[in-house]
Amino acid sequence: MVDPPRVSPRPVSPNRPLPLGIFFVVSLVLGLGRGAGARAGQSGLLRAQRAEGRRKVPLFGAITRYRDEAAQKLARKRSFRFTATLVGYTLVFVVLILIYVIDAGQSSEAAPAPTAQHTQQKVMS
Repeated sequence: MVDPPRVSPRPVSPNRPLPLGIFFVVSLVLGLGRGAGARAGQSGLLRAQRAEGRRKVPLFGAITRYRDEAAQKLARKRSFRFTATLVGYTLVFVVLILIYVIDAGQSSEAAPAPTAQHTQQKVMS
């Protein structure tokens, strides 16, 4: 006896959460890499001690980076905006993936599994 063919209630593909998750992680890594690369590409030395150690000559003076209160406040505001945006995009991504997964789970439960008689009737006709 041969079992009649059965149709799976869940589709085999596409598995959207997997590539979306991979692309999300890759984009974060690329963004962080770009930021690190931009920082590494700066030609200036940020600390006087580092300059003395690299050049092996005495350092008589250094020009410091002066930031007044307004510049510091603006830098904090920009940093907060960046962090809030990153967290917001991450939350939206997670919510959308959860909605997709929950919706896919409900649609597979709602679809009745085909019976052997139903499958045979389709094959015969």
